Amino acid sequence: LMNSIDLCEISVSATDGVFTTETLMSILITDVDNNAPIFYSSPAFTVNLASSNVVGAVGASDSDYGDSDLVYIIATNKRSAGVVVDPNTGVLSCPDSACTDGDVQIKAAGRTLSTLKVVSITLDSSSGQKIFSESQYSFSVKESAAVGFIIDRISVQKVPDKMTIEGGNKGLSFRVENNNLIVNKELDFEVWTTFDLTLCAVLDSVSTFSTVVISVEDVNDNIPTFRPSSLR
Repeated sequence: LMNSIDLCEISVSATDGVFTTETLMSILITDVDNNAPIFYSSPAFTVNLASSNVVGAVGASDSDYGDSDLVYIIATNKRSAGVVVDPNTGVLSCPDSACTDGDVQIKAAGRTLSTLKVVSITLDSSSGQKIFSESQYSFSVKESAAVGFIIDRISVQKVPDKMTIEGGNKGLSFRVENNNLIVNKELDFEVWTTFDLTLCAVLDSVSTFSTVVISVEDVNDNIPTFRPSSLR
């Protein structure tokens, strides 16, 4: 399965009953886009444009090789509720004052398969409140970090009712618990070196957003291997 193994090496021997010859056969498995993206992000956001023009975010995972290739697009012929989506990060924003309450249909598109999701946006008219201490956080973690390892705590000005990762979480590699950023899956520097996460903090039903950039540090965990030369 390309989702877990992309190269198989098999030792093959041939004998005539007296002499035996062995060689190593390498089989490269080519990935096929046979799994549709699955959204993990929330279905609705209530936001206040006084603090930011970000009104939400979408994120999806794809069990095919490398879900970083997903592209997010508005799945209608016109801007839904005036909202636009960043095709790479999945961040939903209101670029002008024309945004209104409404539903936005987003498509997460892989190489051939895609999935649709409807996100409901509600605009709150109360005065905006700042929850995150930073508009962007930066952390690093070694690829050998164990599942459950706490990378750091997300500093906040006000304690939110909940905090979630709404976008950029390739392979569902991280999670947030009690404002702590935690390793959720085994990391691999050879697969993903950086993550740009979109965090959502909810207080009194109103959402605010911030970005977390995580750099994965390489660890010497792969031994050198020789490729067999061609036999003639």
